[in-house]
Amino acid sequence: MRFIIVNILLLIPVLSFSQQTFFKYYPSIEYEEVYCVAEDDFKNFYMCGVKYISLPGGSNSGYILKTDSAGNLVDEFTSFSQVKNSGFTSIFYTDTISNSLIVVGNEDSITSTGSINRITVLKLSTEMVINSKSLFSFGEQIQNLPQESLILNDSIIYIVSWVFTQLDPAIHLSVLKVGLPSDSLGYFISPFSGKQTSSDIIFNNLDTTLLISYGGSLFKGGGLTKVIKFDTDLNYISGFEPDLFLMNTSGLCNYTDTSYLITSTTITPALNYQHMVTCEYSYDNNLVNYIEITAGNPDTLSFCSGAKNTLFKDSLIWTVGIYNAIPAYYPWQQEPSWIQLNCINSAFELIEQHFYGGDAFYVPFDMKATGDGGIIIVGSRYDYNAIPQLFQKDPFVLKVNSEGLIVNVNNPEKPIAQEAIVLPNPGSEYLQVKLAIQHKTAHFQLFDINGRLVLEENLQGDMQRVSTSSLNSGTYIYRITASNRVIGSGKWVKD
Repeated sequence: MRFIIVNILLLIPVLSFSQQTFFKYYPSIEYEEVYCVAEDDFKNFYMCGVKYISLPGGSNSGYILKTDSAGNLVDEFTSFSQVKNSGFTSIFYTDTISNSLIVVGNEDSITSTGSINRITVLKLSTEMVINSKSLFSFGEQIQNLPQESLILNDSIIYIVSWVFTQLDPAIHLSVLKVGLPSDSLGYFISPFSGKQTSSDIIFNNLDTTLLISYGGSLFKGGGLTKVIKFDTDLNYISGFEPDLFLMNTSGLCNYTDTSYLITSTTITPALNYQHMVTCEYSYDNNLVNYIEITAGNPDTLSFCSGAKNTLFKDSLIWTVGIYNAIPAYYPWQQEPSWIQLNCINSAFELIEQHFYGGDAFYVPFDMKATGDGGIIIVGSRYDYNAIPQLFQKDPFVLKVNSEGLIVNVNNPEKPIAQEAIVLPNPGSEYLQVKLAIQHKTAHFQLFDINGRLVLEENLQGDMQRVSTSSLNSGTYIYRITASNRVIGSGKWVKD
């Protein structure tokens, strides 16, 4: 059990309209990531992922963090045994199966020809006690790495995996159907040609079919993202390539009775740099609507997060991504990123944005609605300024209210969410201020460490450059105001 809990942005979570809000990360001596989150009926949260254990030769283990409603750690489960590697990718709370957790992951096992990677499905109590464990393998040559899972009626799980063999290391698509607690009911594996990287899965209630997004060459066309349809017995029905250019990690979300959403990263001729896009497609594969969410500057890229990047609640679409991403340096980016939370209305207009982080490299993986009407986002945080530089990651959890905000009534001067951010940081001859979409104008002030105002400027538009060539090297404090309140504040360093 780790003993350090660090709060980011706010030191004390408070209750506002019965909605807990907080932003925390959980540092430890191990390299850890979380990929999925679930909530029980008592407002506890369970985050599953992988922990890299310091042993000769190195190995990793599936693990689960349990927190209370305020994000305080209360328990931890680690699956490590004498197997070489294991990890968890999906977690579900099922109140109709003995108030338990269902966890999906993978586990290595030694065979006569080496090692194989098997899919594992665990049933745990909310006290982190294993009630049952099932392993599924498909021959000594086949390795399965689960990516996303879908549970139906607390009794059937569909597990979408990356699959490869010792003879063919290229990644392919596989889908496993499991009847709880331990029955293998069906299995699909793509033809071993080309490369397919699975992303997400949803269930279409309109015609009781499964939709899976993936990147690669299977079934149709040459684009990066495709969507394929299966019946509930995993018989292939059809393949579809979206009209828009969508990159590999594309999240799916049920929307209306006749349509669904895809959120991905795109490049268009009009905006020749990578940025987020959300599309509405009918279940018969016609483009209904879409919105591109720009980063504001060709030098600053924004990416969608992991496959669970889209949420539809209260007639609004919420998407999450990474602002200021540098793909060439992933996962050890040496510049800050922000968790970018976007709010889109039914007319596919971007109406609000919020930014969290900016002090490390953040990568969100999962986003879900919470029982109190809020939103929870989990992922990994890499502190590139750590001394010594360990090149490790720690889990973070961001819990916001129904408006996408962290409520901070104890200190109204401090912004309840960053709605304006400054980059690059550190900088030199200039800095740029990015305003969230809800702010068309703002006022920027820069202070030295003694509190003296050294620079101020009125801001207009999405992104504005401010010259800092006249300033000495050192640390400064910035303050950005709009609508009679602070919308952004922090430290800026000039090299």
